[in-house]
Formats: sequence, structure tokens, C-alpha cells
Amino acid sequence: MGAGGTSIGRRALLRWLAGVCLSMLGGSLVRGCGGDSGGSEQLRSAVIGLDFTPNAVHAPIYMAVRERL
Repeated sequence: MGAGGTSIGRRALLRWLAGVCLSMLGGSLVRGCGGDSGGSEQLRSAVIGLDFTPNAVHAPIYMAVRERL
């Protein structure tokens, strides 16, 4: 194969990659628009399990818990 074969392969790969990215973006937009909040701000609870000793990297988690209380 010459340089032309490589060029066509790259174009096909870029088209495929663009399609995948657009599909993921579209799916996330549709999923983000779902919900029936009705305009009221309701907080959801969540349980987070840390698999090691907490340290400074986990500060945002602790701040969120403290602000909610």
C-alpha cells in the first residue's frame, strides 16, 4: 500500500472516532435532561466507600458532607 492507502485509513478512523464522540455526547445530553425534579432542589444521599486511609485528596468529599449537615 502506498501513501494513499494510509490516508484513507486515517480518514476512516477519524470519521469513526468523531461518530463515537458525538454518540457519547448525545447520550450524555439525553441522560442529563431526564428527571422529574419539578423545580424543587432536592439533595440525594450517597454512600462512598474509600478503599484506603483518607488523606488530603478526599478533602472535597469531606467538605460536601460538612456543608450538607
